[in-house]
Order: sequence, then structure tokens, then C-alpha cells
Amino acid sequence: MLQAIINFFKQLFNPQKKETEYNTPQKQKEIKNYRPKKLLTPTEIRFFNAIKNATNENYILLPQINLASIIERTDEHKYQNELYRNIDFAIFDKAYNPIVLIEINDKTHKDKKRIARDIKVKEICNSANIPLITFWTDYGVNQEYINKRIAEYVA
Repeated sequence: MLQAIINFFKQLFNPQKKETEYNTPQKQKEIKNYRPKKLLTPTEIRFFNAIKNATNENYILLPQINLASIIERTDEHKYQNELYRNIDFAIFDKAYNPIVLIEINDKTHKDKKRIARDIKVKEICNSANIPLITFWTDYGVNQEYINKRIAEYVA
């Protein structure tokens, strides 16, 4: 009996898996394929560079910020699903306080579901007192216009 318990724990904590455990048809179907992807699209990179040029060394520009990382829900509801949305860019002060959030909208933002999502993001930002700027890709990357919009929030 003692040997059976010892063998059980040896199998339980054995870091080497048997080759056959991974080759069953059931396990083969569960294996997913993944590959890395770029953090930003070429258009987002162009906007990132323009926004970076519109700020100075007193500010930090970061891409792909999850709202839940910078906004917390303060009401009685415990679920924060609406905060698990990404914003394209955020400008922070040196203490990493959010100064302004930026969305880059292409034609997909004219879809009904995206419109609803964008309205929700805007409501959340308004409630948290964090300004939200939207730039449309239809107008291209206009450095002068971007400078003007960013200057409203950063000195």
C-alpha cells in the first residue's frame, strides 16, 4: 500500500510526460496554433509618431492601453467587463497619471457594433474625467491638426 502511494506521487509530480499523452486524437485537436503579431498597424505607427511629435519630454505616450489599467469602477457593481477595452493611445504625465486618451478610427468604426462600443468608451472616459480625442484615418496624419488637438491637454 505504501509503495502504491509513493508511485502515485511520483507520477503526479513527474515533470516528464509520456509521449503518448500528447499524441492522442483528442489532444491533437486541442492544440492551437499561435504566432506573434505587431503591436501597432502601419497606420497606428504613423499616428503614434505624429502624437509623439506633438508632446514634449514631460509626457509619456503609450499604445494599446486597457481601460481597466487606468480606470476603476467605483459604484456598487463588482463586474468591470466594460473596462476590458483597449484604447489606441494614452498620454500620461511623469507619474503615469492619464492626461488624455486617443482613439484612431478607421471605416470599421462606422459599423453599428463599433459605434456602440465607441459610445460606451466615451461615456466611461467622461465619467472618469479623462479627455478622449478621436482622429479619423479618412483625414490622414495631419501633424498641424494633431499638434493643435494635443496642445489642448499638454503644455
